[in-house]
Amino acid sequence: MLTKEETATLKNYLALAPNPEESFTFEELEGYLFGLAMTPGLLLSSQWLPVIFGDDMPTFDPLGQVEEMHNCLIQVYNRQVAHFHDKKLTFPFNLNELDSAALEDLYAWVSGFEEAITLFEELWDPEEYDYLSEQQAQQLYHSLMTIEGLVDPYEVMDFFENMPSEAFLEVFPQGGDSSENRELQIQMFLLASLPLAIETLQNHSKSLESIATREDKKRKIEKAKNASRKGKSNIIEVDFGQKK
Repeated sequence: MLTKEETATLKNYLALAPNPEESFTFEELEGYLFGLAMTPGLLLSSQWLPVIFGDDMPTFDPLGQVEEMHNCLIQVYNRQVAHFHDKKLTFPFNLNELDSAALEDLYAWVSGFEEAITLFEELWDPEEYDYLSEQQAQQLYHSLMTIEGLVDPYEVMDFFENMPSEAFLEVFPQGGDSSENRELQIQMFLLASLPLAIETLQNHSKSLESIATREDKKRKIEKAKNASRKGKSNIIEVDFGQKK
């Protein structure tokens, strides 16, 4: 959660974008930071910051106001990362209490979240991890499809169009007697799937970080062993026995 002061500061920061049409809205920024916070590995601000402003950063002013806004953004990002590692970074919407305004905010949030996922898309691609079970790979794929389908519905229409009618009716008991009803039902299905999709992606990230931690420990142990062997090989044995 952002404080009122942080919200105001970040909105003012976004308002300084040289090309407002290319920069994020505040809701997109929230989703973007959420996605970045759960991205495994160490991220440099130079990798993700320009995306917020469409690669055209605000000019730093002599009074230091922009720098202060920038620092606020970094602090919020760092706090989100800490929340993720403390298992406190949770999906921020209640799908049972969405009015039209909140729904619009949700779609903007997902758009920003998708930008974060796309920025490091190789980390989320199931085909990059041959150790995943078929079920795990499918869960990861469907999670990505959920995000993509909410941002660009036409990208996932083929998947549902090719779904056998029996399977479609199982997922959508109301059926789809028109293309509009079908598209609406698909969107409702994707929205309902969103919290689980976020959770699946978070679990994938934690798994990658756990693997990286284990590999790092192995490297350190092996390095220590090699150093020990090298030290022993450099020892010169001297016979201090008395001469006869």
